[in-house]
Amino acid sequence: MATKKQHYVWRGYLKRWNESEDRFGRVYVYRKKVLGNQPEIEYALLENVGFGKYFYDMTGFSKADVSVVSQLIAYIQKDKLVPLGLNPELLGDANAERDFIETLMGQYEDIDNKHQFLDKMISGDLSFYKDSLVQVALDELHDEVMNALWGSREKSDVELMVDTLKAMEHIEDEDLKHEFHRFFFMQHQRSPVIYETQVKNFETLKLQYPAIKDTNSNFYANSLMIFFVETMSVNVSTKMHTWIERYDNKTNVPFVTTDTPVVNLTGMEFLEKNEFYYPISPKIAIKLCVTSKGSKYGKAKNICLDMTDENEVKKLNLAIAKNCYKEVFSNDENVLKSIRSELQS
Repeated sequence: MATKKQHYVWRGYLKRWNESEDRFGRVYVYRKKVLGNQPEIEYALLENVGFGKYFYDMTGFSKADVSVVSQLIAYIQKDKLVPLGLNPELLGDANAERDFIETLMGQYEDIDNKHQFLDKMISGDLSFYKDSLVQVALDELHDEVMNALWGSREKSDVELMVDTLKAMEHIEDEDLKHEFHRFFFMQHQRSPVIYETQVKNFETLKLQYPAIKDTNSNFYANSLMIFFVETMSVNVSTKMHTWIERYDNKTNVPFVTTDTPVVNLTGMEFLEKNEFYYPISPKIAIKLCVTSKGSKYGKAKNICLDMTDENEVKKLNLAIAKNCYKEVFSNDENVLKSIRSELQS
């Protein structure tokens, strides 16, 4: 039997905002959108927040739906040598099980269960977040090609060959940085704000192109969610320079989180420094910073910083609250009341 409550914020993550830090505890929740007799602010069980009824259900799709979405995904990747696509072997289950996508998302949560990324970041250990040896060798080769164009080689062909052969010995090693990106971008793409935007945009597209007007929008949104997670993870891991800024909150105002816990602070335009903000407890938050490899930030490294300014914490709390779907979570009721006042003013 399918589970009616499909959580769009992972309870294994949200548990850090309850006193006992377990999936069955309680957190304070402020609801920007109140349904029925729900209280606006409540001390609620984790089981009863951050969910929708069959939110990710995409059953009932047809072969025509699969064909349309497959063509759209292929078009997005028209210049890719190794494109991604839908797996037809899985689609039978997807059409019969209303929990199919939620179960699939559980595999991404298992990435953190396996590697304990969140716990490591809370403890201040960012050592897992580094380029693989293979990626380092690829970047080195690229840099030397560019250097050769300017007549300023830094390594000889022999040195490059030695480095490359050493890297090839580790080609089957698990790339922890890439695995973290897969986990991280799933927390971004699974959020109801992103998901419903995909549905809305596709509905608009269907009005413009009558040939796809009957295509199942939920099938489209769920398929693109998985596709974008994997595409973003690969692109960020291989084509961008990234680092983590970890913030230790030394103020009396805790970090809050929401049903949309990963927020792009720098907007749609690609800047020299782009920041994805992600609070991971009332006291610890990170920014995943992304830049091009040749930018002035191209050598930036992971760093742990103290945040001592309450106004900075409040600014981040307000930013994430403004961007969420409908629920803000905290371990402190008064902080939620303050956020409510800001949002309603």
